[in-house]
Amino acid sequence: MTASIPIVIDTDVGDDPDDALALVLALASPEVDVRGVTIVSGDVAWRARIATRLLVMSDRSDVPVFLGRGNSDQMSGAEGQGLLGRPYQGPEATVQATPAVDWLLAESHRRAFHLVAIGPLTNIAAAIQQDPKFAERLLGLTVMGGLLDQQTMPIAWQRAIQQQGAAA
Repeated sequence: MTASIPIVIDTDVGDDPDDALALVLALASPEVDVRGVTIVSGDVAWRARIATRLLVMSDRSDVPVFLGRGNSDQMSGAEGQGLLGRPYQGPEATVQATPAVDWLLAESHRRAFHLVAIGPLTNIAAAIQQDPKFAERLLGLTVMGGLLDQQTMPIAWQRAIQQQGAAA
């Protein structure tokens, strides 16, 4: 039997079910050992609530969650519907005080892990910008690709891209 692969999941959980499914699947998979979850994009505190709820429901409140880079203006308004909008009386997992980028850098010095990026690469870019050797300490990087044609993106994303371009 081979040892499980230590992973950290960097996610923008909430817009679509894909990140929630990926997180829950990773938590249930003996092939991987989820060491932490970092949140990126939009209202990261709100997205962290989604992640912590999924962790508790998966019986994995031991997995730490860290707030990363975000901007609450980038939310579509559908985040967490069907999960946070329902009555819930159970415990909540804790969001850590350490910023995600700081934790990623510190954790990469403590022990190597495979980084699974299923959201925008903002946290990862910030980590590399702060420490160019960060990527060399990773066991690997898996990136979930997104849409390539701006015209096929949701309207909220198209507006955000246009606003970013106008601000630059």
